[in-house]
Amino acid sequence: NGIGGPNDLDNKKSFFRKHFHPRFIKSTSEEAYYNFFVRQDIKIDVLFIDGDHSYEGVKKDFELYSSIISENGIITIHDTDKQYHDTFIVTEDSKKDFVSFDGPAKFIKELENNPDWNLVNLKNFRMFDEKVTSTGLTILTRK
Repeated sequence: NGIGGPNDLDNKKSFFRKHFHPRFIKSTSEEAYYNFFVRQDIKIDVLFIDGDHSYEGVKKDFELYSSIISENGIITIHDTDKQYHDTFIVTEDSKKDFVSFDGPAKFIKELENNPDWNLVNLKNFRMFDEKVTSTGLTILTRK
């Protein structure tokens, strides 16, 4: 539908790789944390959590990586709009392959009263009928 779609990050001649020179780690979040970031004492300025959409996976990524966020660093977590998840229709032919993506919303709910973090929830579910609905993005900074 033109939203999301394939990416070409593996292509060394892609626009992104030619202009931004990223380094890729093809590993699990936990292995990358211990064997790359911690070993090199790397601090992160901006972290985008959007891999494992289970509650346990999001929580683990947050707990690991929030410990190496720089003093004024920002964490963003994608797919945090519970209403979007709860009203999502899965067609009968897709049900066998569907995996719930409510983990980020559940985890963010826990952080709402956490005294250590400021949260900004960005959602537009059913606010703009003519626009594609967002699945939610939450921005976190340390208090």
